Amino acid sequence: MHVAAGFVPPYGDRGLAADNLQHVRQALDFILRQQEPYPGIVIDGHWDVRIRNEASRRLFKAFHESYDMEPDLADNAMHVVFHPKGYGSSS
Repeated sequence: MHVAAGFVPPYGDRGLAADNLQHVRQALDFILRQQEPYPGIVIDGHWDVRIRNEASRRLFKAFHESYDMEPDLADNAMHVVFHPKGYGSSS
């Protein structure tokens, strides 16, 4: 919203590897582990999958192997659902 309003965002996109976000990363990892055996993903504001648990890896492995989608699109939740080569395709 800051960028849309013409302002510089107060917090840059440093990713979850930033030193001051280690506690957030630990909490997300814990939540995803507790979600097993059900799939769980963490997405960012651009709908890119940032973290996933093992159940999610197993579930989506077949998708990643069977569809011919560009790698940068295959990790975006919106593209996976709405892309012509994604889940909605009839192939």
